[in-house]
Amino acid sequence: MAQLSIFQEQKNPAVRMHNNIVWARFPYLEESEMKIFLLMFAHLPWNIEELPVCRIAVKDVIPYHSGERYPRIKQACRELKRKFDSVEINRLVNGKEGFRLISAISFIDYLDGNDFIEAKFSEEIKPYLIQMKGNFTTVELFELFSLKTSGAMRFYIMIKSCIDAGIHFRDTLDNIRGMFFGKEEKYEEYKVFKRDFLLRHQKALENTLSAFEFEEHKKGKTVVELTFKPLKKASDRYNLPTLLEKQLKSYNVNLATVVKLITANEVEEEYVAFVLKHTAAENSSKKSNKKLDGGYILNRLKDKSLYQAYLDSVNPSLPMAEEVEPATKKKNSRQASSPTPSATITYKEQEVLLMYQDAQKRRGYAHDLEQYMEEIFLSNGFIKVLDGKQFYLVKSN
Repeated sequence: MAQLSIFQEQKNPAVRMHNNIVWARFPYLEESEMKIFLLMFAHLPWNIEELPVCRIAVKDVIPYHSGERYPRIKQACRELKRKFDSVEINRLVNGKEGFRLISAISFIDYLDGNDFIEAKFSEEIKPYLIQMKGNFTTVELFELFSLKTSGAMRFYIMIKSCIDAGIHFRDTLDNIRGMFFGKEEKYEEYKVFKRDFLLRHQKALENTLSAFEFEEHKKGKTVVELTFKPLKKASDRYNLPTLLEKQLKSYNVNLATVVKLITANEVEEEYVAFVLKHTAAENSSKKSNKKLDGGYILNRLKDKSLYQAYLDSVNPSLPMAEEVEPATKKKNSRQASSPTPSATITYKEQEVLLMYQDAQKRRGYAHDLEQYMEEIFLSNGFIKVLDGKQFYLVKSN
């Protein structure tokens, strides 16, 4: 039986890491090495007492088929074990600063052709895995794996730690290099370190929840220290409309991922709303208990397979005329006039009001509700259906 991906085994796999490990110094990890390291954390039980053997799917490390796949896995295992034979962790005992050198990984097992790796943390790192005492940082694995380099993953965790603690991080340039490269002599010239490493990863995280800026501190003309400051959270710099956020949460969709797609101009808010409506309609028409979930929604946002249907819905070739039913319509006829979710795209009155208020607040929309509905909905094929004291905006699929 094939080894399941951790994303199949767990609903929302996450990395929970002691902050001493977050800020530890060890050699730079290549992407596949970093993924194995993070997957080891993600496979740990939350209430850990004994160190388990972590069984990691190869496809979670290199998620595509290639003739080089298995040689690369073997090399990644060797390098990760070698690099983690000497991890330097900061210590503060009775006011005295120091460090502890540990070997973090006990073993990594891999057999040629297997679709899994087995790895186990060492006893030396165990205190930092079972004695958290609130001193840890948690990051969803999906957020980390959406980044393209191990440096971006490391920065993401470090800035997330600052956000959780409500602090800025300041340290010497030498110590900061040590966190990313251990004792390796890389980027010794600051202007190269800044250009090729700091600015590169600042750019990589600019549309994420771990966006950051940094401040240089000089001695004379030489930069000797840096302060890293989290920028305002993406949710502060960009606010999802209340209704969209509520609906996405109901499907357990990762909000940070949706924000990233929107702020990167890969999708529009309106397309997100369309996918949510489509998903609800599909689920209401399904007879089985197996419903479309957040994974389906994210896939449709990324592959944009519903985008043409979305465009057709907002730019119909033959717009429908507005039809308004009288509010005095009898109760026994309501079922005929009310929207059928599986056959229509439907917005309730409260949903429309929330979108209108959002347009006023975030976009400075200056017209009244009736003109908003005319511009956004009625001119694009929706009809207004009155049902008692409330109305619906309805468009047939």
